[in-house]
Amino acid sequence: MKNEFPILNYPGSKRNLLSFIDEYTTSHIPKDKAVFDIFAGSGAVSYFYKDRFKVYANDSEQYSSVILNALLKFQPKNKIDELLKEMDRFSEFNKQKLISVYNDWINKEKELLVSLKFDEIEQFYLSFPNVWKENVVLNNMEVTIEKLRTLPFYCLFTSYYSGNYFGVYQSVEIDSIRFAIEEADLNIETKNMLLSALFYAMKEAVFSKDGHMAQPLGLSNNLEKLFKRRNVSIYEKFVQKVTDFFSISFLTEDKGNKVFNYTFDELFFNKMDLFNDVGFIYADPPYTDMQYSRYFHLLNTLVNYQYPEMTMYRGNLSKGLYTENRFQSPLSQKSKAIVYHKKLFDFCKDKKIGLAFSFAYPFDPVSQPTNRYVLNIFDLIDYGKNVFKGDFQYYTQDYNHSNNRNSNSKKVLEYLLLYTP
Repeated sequence: MKNEFPILNYPGSKRNLLSFIDEYTTSHIPKDKAVFDIFAGSGAVSYFYKDRFKVYANDSEQYSSVILNALLKFQPKNKIDELLKEMDRFSEFNKQKLISVYNDWINKEKELLVSLKFDEIEQFYLSFPNVWKENVVLNNMEVTIEKLRTLPFYCLFTSYYSGNYFGVYQSVEIDSIRFAIEEADLNIETKNMLLSALFYAMKEAVFSKDGHMAQPLGLSNNLEKLFKRRNVSIYEKFVQKVTDFFSISFLTEDKGNKVFNYTFDELFFNKMDLFNDVGFIYADPPYTDMQYSRYFHLLNTLVNYQYPEMTMYRGNLSKGLYTENRFQSPLSQKSKAIVYHKKLFDFCKDKKIGLAFSFAYPFDPVSQPTNRYVLNIFDLIDYGKNVFKGDFQYYTQDYNHSNNRNSNSKKVLEYLLLYTP
């Protein structure tokens, strides 16, 4: 399908349900108004609507805002060869700086990966001088977060995430590409595109479950997967996705698209004027109590690039190596989710703005566990019937939903609650 342009393996993505959504929503979207994807995530639905409507897209996660800007606003005007040449110039500068510091580690990693030395590589990574370990000394220099912040080159991922989420050289590549994005003379749309391409490369290489980044896999039990992931070239995957952005398959239509980075409260209580030009809202909120900032915290760290402090839990670092002040969405909290969604229904009724509300729920709630879900979908259906009366309908689609904890799928019903004033 031309209207697909995946960046991440995203929990709850509607990429495989676009035809279902299209069937029941498109005819209700006014041509002279914007369609507003208010929990846009990885942008699958926003991008799908892009060539037919003015699209507004919002998400509270910063990495999502980057992807949405790339998908909805980027225009491939410059020559790709010139862009990549400029990127390589800055990237190579940073890479050489890192190689001068980590050369022995880079060479040893390459040797272990080429020779498939399973018995040695685990200890190699466990002994890597990550900044969050105690008394780290590298080339006669004490390595601290404060010290890293003063360096004239980028080494955040090399010092924080080498040996866990990524290999040493992969981390060098990530830092160097990020340095080039920052230093090159580029407009904001191009920078968002390049960051999105780097997100894609990181997803392809990360040593974690299903391409998510909630926590790295254990080394000893996943050595075969470790060697496979460590042999992925960040740079090659990055160039591959940049090339996709410049291909004829990338939709360039922009009818006045806008991207926002607001929480639910900010959007519906402080930014009401944004809805003056909106004729239809698409809402695909979190279904479970798992925070999206946990799945993709590395991407927010990449965007901000501030050498953050690490979060401690009961005196120890978390397995996911989370950083301080990670955003916690109330939409992923059972005590608040139903209240927020009822406010959304009330808002659409008051403003007479059409609404499509997506929610995946177990196919058989009696036999399938529902304890991680933030609400009972039938409670929201009852509320919709009461608020919208005869203007409310809902539809379902059988779907095998990927589980974030493993590669197995579980059978769910995809609910689409529809208000058409």
